[in-house]
Amino acid sequence: MNQVLSFMSPRLPPNLPIHLLGIGDPESIDSVVRFGIDTLDSAFPTRLGRHGTIFVDGGVNLILKRSEYKRDFDKPLVPGCTCPVCKTYSRGYVHHLLKAQEPLAKTLGSIHNLHFMFEKMRVIREMILNDDL
Repeated sequence: MNQVLSFMSPRLPPNLPIHLLGIGDPESIDSVVRFGIDTLDSAFPTRLGRHGTIFVDGGVNLILKRSEYKRDFDKPLVPGCTCPVCKTYSRGYVHHLLKAQEPLAKTLGSIHNLHFMFEKMRVIREMILNDDL
C-alpha cells in the first residue's frame, strides 16, 4: 500500500481532498496520512469491535473472547480511555457478554473502537495544524 501511495500521491491534484477507501486499522492510518490522505472510511473498527477485538494504544489489541479476561471484573475495558464503555463496563463483563452472545457486546466493542479512532484522528488533526506531521 505504501508503495502505491508513494507513487500516486505526487500525481494527485494538491487542491482536492484525497479519500482512501477501506483503510481502517490504526497502524495503516499512521502511515497513509503522511502521504496526504485527507479522509478515510472503513468498517474495520466496528467489525473487529463486534467480534470482541478492542483497540488499545501501542497496537496490541485486546481479544476479549480469550478466557484470560473472564475474571477481570475490577478492570475497565481499557484503563485511561475516556469512552463511555470504558468508564462503565469491565473487561470481565464484556467478556461474559461475548461468550453469552449478547448483542450488547457487539455494540460496546463498536462504540469503544470508534471512540479510539476518533481520538486518533483528533491527535492527527492537531499534529497537522501544528506542522508536526
